[in-house]
Amino acid sequence: MRKSLKIAFLGLSVGILAACGGGDGGVVSKTINGYTVDGGVAQKGALLKGSHVWIDELNPFTYAPTGFTYDLLTKDNQGRFDSSTINFTRPQIQTFAEGYYFNEITGTLANDSVLLQAQGDLTIDRLVNVNLLTTLAGPRLVALATDKTKRSTYRKFAAARTQAQKEVLAAFWIYNSTDLLPGGVDSTKKLVPANFSELDLSSSQSANQILAALSALAVKTGGNGVGISQFIANFQLDLADDGLINGSGGSTSVRGLIDSASATAGIMTTVAANINSFYGANTITSAQLSPWLDSSGGADQVIDKFKYTGTGVVGSETQSGGYTVGADDIGQCVWASSGKLYRNGTAVTAAAMAAPNDVFKIGLTGAAAGAASGFIQRSAPLSAGGCPSSQPSSGLTRIAKYTAQLSVTVGGTVSGLGTGVQVTLKNNGSDALVVSGSGAFTFATPLAANAAYNVTVGTQPLGQTCTLANASGTTGMVNVSNIAVTCTSNSAWTVSTLAGNGQKGNVDGQGTAAVIRPNGIVVGKDGNIYVAQGDWTGWQSVRRVSTSGAVTTLTGKSTNGSANGPCALASFSFPIGIGEDAQGALYIGDFLNHKVRKITADCTVTTYAGTGASGSADGPSTSATFVNPKHLTVAPNGDVYVADDTASLIRKISTTGQVTTFAGDGTYVAKDGVGTKAGFGSPSGLTTDLDGNLYVADCGANKIRKITADGTVTTIAGSGVGGSLDGPALTSTLSCPVKIVFDKLSGGFYFSQSNGYLLNGGGSVRMLKNGIVTTIAGVASNGTPNAVGTDNGLGNVASFGNHLDLALDSLGNIYVGDAYSNLLRKISPNNKTGLLYVWYAYSGDTPVAYEAWANDSLNYLHTSANRTFWASEVNTTDIKAATQITRTASGSTISIARGTMLRGMKVDITVTGFVVPWSTVMFNYYCSDTTCTVSEAWSETSGVAVNVKLTQ
Repeated sequence: MRKSLKIAFLGLSVGILAACGGGDGGVVSKTINGYTVDGGVAQKGALLKGSHVWIDELNPFTYAPTGFTYDLLTKDNQGRFDSSTINFTRPQIQTFAEGYYFNEITGTLANDSVLLQAQGDLTIDRLVNVNLLTTLAGPRLVALATDKTKRSTYRKFAAARTQAQKEVLAAFWIYNSTDLLPGGVDSTKKLVPANFSELDLSSSQSANQILAALSALAVKTGGNGVGISQFIANFQLDLADDGLINGSGGSTSVRGLIDSASATAGIMTTVAANINSFYGANTITSAQLSPWLDSSGGADQVIDKFKYTGTGVVGSETQSGGYTVGADDIGQCVWASSGKLYRNGTAVTAAAMAAPNDVFKIGLTGAAAGAASGFIQRSAPLSAGGCPSSQPSSGLTRIAKYTAQLSVTVGGTVSGLGTGVQVTLKNNGSDALVVSGSGAFTFATPLAANAAYNVTVGTQPLGQTCTLANASGTTGMVNVSNIAVTCTSNSAWTVSTLAGNGQKGNVDGQGTAAVIRPNGIVVGKDGNIYVAQGDWTGWQSVRRVSTSGAVTTLTGKSTNGSANGPCALASFSFPIGIGEDAQGALYIGDFLNHKVRKITADCTVTTYAGTGASGSADGPSTSATFVNPKHLTVAPNGDVYVADDTASLIRKISTTGQVTTFAGDGTYVAKDGVGTKAGFGSPSGLTTDLDGNLYVADCGANKIRKITADGTVTTIAGSGVGGSLDGPALTSTLSCPVKIVFDKLSGGFYFSQSNGYLLNGGGSVRMLKNGIVTTIAGVASNGTPNAVGTDNGLGNVASFGNHLDLALDSLGNIYVGDAYSNLLRKISPNNKTGLLYVWYAYSGDTPVAYEAWANDSLNYLHTSANRTFWASEVNTTDIKAATQITRTASGSTISIARGTMLRGMKVDITVTGFVVPWSTVMFNYYCSDTTCTVSEAWSETSGVAVNVKLTQ
C-alpha cells in the first residue's frame, strides 16, 4: 500500500454526515505522477457484470472534463470495477456508470438500464464509488462548487459535497446525519464511510442500510427501467437550483413520488430478503431499512427512526424517548411544537440551543382520549446569536415526533374507610386495587375512549361493608372520577353505659346513679347480669343488674372476708371470676381467698373448692388448693374450669367435687401439647362451646387457646406478638386477651383485651369467627390501641378502660365489665342475629304437620295440621301481636310482620307448597325497632339454598 497523503484541510470536510460502515478499507494514495485508488463499485442496486463505467478527470476550478477519460467494465454482478491500476493526473474526477441493475423489490434483473454518476476528490476519497445517492447529489454539488456567490463557503470540494449530500438526505426527511456518515472506525475495526462515495451494499453498516432503503424507494417511485432514470433526472433538476425538492428548477415535482413510496415501508421485508439472497449473506434486515423512511407518506416529515410512541392518560404528562442531537443540530434552536420540551431531563420554557451530546424529549398532556402528537423541531439561531424568545412561524425543521395514545383513567373517592383497614376494588373483574384509607383512588390500568367500565368490591374491609355509586358505564373521552365508594361499619355495634358513674364503691341504684366496680360478669338464666366486684381492700360483693340497669347487691360486705352462709352474712375477698350452671347457681373465683365459692338459687354461699391455702394441690374439693383463682366458667355438663392465674394452670372441678389440673405445666411459657405437657403465659378468661371444648384467653401469651376433652391444647388465634391487628386468626395480633365468651348462635367467640393492661392503652372487644379476628369496639384494626376512655357510641369510636370482662345474652348483646372505669357497659348490635328452625312434614305434596323453634329453649314454637304456631313461654307478657308466615311454592318468601325476635310470638303459618320435604330451614336475621331483614338462609338437611325475606 502506498504512503498515505496527509490532507491539511481534511477537517474542513465537515464530518457530520453519519454512517456506520461500508467501503473496502482503501486509503488515499498519491504517486510521483498522480493519484491512485483501491477500486470502485457501481451500485443502485448493483450494476450487473459488463456494465460500462467511465471516469473523467475534471478541471479543479471549473469542474469541467479535461479530456482525460478512462473506460472500464464491471467485473461481477455486485458492480465492482478495477480502478486501482489507473494513475490519475488530477484529483477531481467524475464517474459515470450505465447498465442493467438488480431490482431489490422484485428480486430480479431490471428490464432497462440506468445511468449513475458521482463526483470525487482523490485527495480525500479512498474508492471510486458511484451509486444512487452520489447520482442524486451530483448536479447540486457542481452547482454549489461553481456558484461564485457561495464560493466563500463551498470553494472546497469537500464542503460542497457535504452540503449536497445533506440536502439529498433532507429530501427524504433525514436530517440527523450523525447517524449516517461520520467517518472513522467501527467496532469491527473497519473503516467506515465518510461520504456517499464510499457506500457498499454488501456491507451492513447503517450508511449502507440507508442506501439500500432509498435505492428500493427509487424503484418504487419510478417503477422499472426508464421510470427510475426519469425520477433521477427530475430529482437532480429540482435539487440543483436551491437544494430543495419543491418543484422548482423546471422539473416535474418528485415530492409526491417520494412520500407515496415511503408510505409503503412494509416492502422492506422483501427488499432485505432479496438483497441478502443477491449478496449471499444475511447482512441486512427489514428492521434496519424501514427506519429510514417516513411511513406517514410525508405527513410527519420525520423518518421512522426518530418517531417515538408511548401511552399515557388524559390529564397526565407522558414523555417521549430521548432524541440525541446530531452534528447538524448543534448550534440550532430546538423547540417543542406542543407540550413541554426537556433538555437532558430538565424542562425548558422556550427554546434550547443544541450542544454536543444533548438529549431532548417532549412531554405531552392531553385533555381527551385518543392520539396526541408533538414534534421536536429546530430553527436557525438569531444572526446576533442565541434563540428567539418565541417559536418562529417559518424556517422550522421537524427532527423527531412523539405520538402518545392517551387513555382515560377510572377512579373516584372512598369515604368512611376505617383507619388502617383496606378495601380491594376491581374494574371489569380485574385490575385489583387495594385502597388504604379514605380519599381519592385511580385504577392502574387505563381504558380506551368509550370503553365499558364496571367497578366492584373485590374484598370488603375487615369489619366494614363498602357500597358503590356511579360504578359502571362507558368512559367517554375524559377521565372517570365520580365513582363513590362509601364504607360503613359491618355490624354497627353501639356502646352504651348500663350502670355505674365511674366511682368506686357499692351503692345500689338505677343506671348511672349506682356505684359499681365490675371485675367479672355473667348473664344469668333469668336475663339479669351478675357482677363480681371488689378491690384489694373493699367493696367485696356480688351485684345483680337488670337489663334496664337497676343495680342491687346480692351478697357480700364492704370489707374483706370469707364467711359462708346466707347471702346477707357472706363475705368475699376480691371476687373476680363468675359463672352460672344450668340450675342458676353462681360460682365465684374468690381471688385473695384462694377459693372457688358457690351461690345457690336460694342465695346461700358455700365454699365449692379450696382450703384457703395458696397452692396447686389436686384432690377432693375440700383439700385441694388454688393460687389466686381468677376467671372461671361452667361447662354444659356442670364441670367448673378455673384459670389459676398465678400458678399458670387450668384447674377442673368435676361435679363429683374432684379437683384436677386439666392443663398446664406452671412454667408461664405458652406451648401447645396435651394436659400438663402444655403451657400457658398467663391464663385468664375461660369459656366452653356446645361440645364441651374449653377456650382460654391467654393474656401472657397474647393468644387464644383451645383445649379439647382429652386435654389437647392448641392455639387458634394470635401470633404471639402484642397488638391489635385484625385479620386471619393465626396472624392477627392480640394484646393480653382477658375474657372470652362463646356465641352459640354463630359458633364464634367474643373476647376482650387490655392493650397493655394498665394506662398505656384502652381495652377493646374483638370477635373471632370463621378464622378471622375483627375488632368490634374500642380500638382500630391497625394495631394501635385507643387511649383509655369512657366514650360511648359506635364501636369504632367508643373507648374503654382496662381489664374488661365479658358476658353475652340470648339477644346478641355483649356486656362489658369495665373495672378500670368502674362502669358496666353494653355493646348492642344494631343487627340482631337469631336462628329460626322450621320442619315441614308432607303427605305427597300436601303439608300436614309443622314444627319450629327459635334460638333458645324458651322460644319453642309448635304446630300441627292446623298450621298454627303458638308461643310457649313463662313470661306471657312478652307475647306480641299475631303474625303470619307465608311460604310460596317457589320457596321465595317468608314474611314476619312484627317483632325484633321470634321470642313469645303467636305465629300463623300458611304453606302453599314447599320444594324440600322434611327439611330444616334455617336463617339468620336482624331487626331494628320496626323492621326485620334476613341476612342468609338455607335448608339445613338438604343443603338447598332458600330465598327468605323477613320484613315488618
